[in-house]
Amino acid sequence: MSEEQETPKRKPLASFSVGSISVSCWENEVEGSERKFKSVTIRKAFQGKDGEMDSRTVSVNPSEVGCLAGLLSKMEEAVIQQQETVPF
Repeated sequence: MSEEQETPKRKPLASFSVGSISVSCWENEVEGSERKFKSVTIRKAFQGKDGEMDSRTVSVNPSEVGCLAGLLSKMEEAVIQQQETVPF
């Protein structure tokens, strides 16, 4: 009988959340190399049709975080303007 070693659960370098949305920064290693790189994940948790909790995650390069922040800020402005003219 072979003993399987459990891989220790990785922890993010940083993680922040508000409600059902979280963002985390991860350090990853390139297989077969000593090189490392970072990635940022954005996770949205929600209740699925079956009543069970589910989530969706997207991963981006750290260099794209500023672009996302700018786009989300513009979207927030657009949503606010739409609410003033057509209530959701």
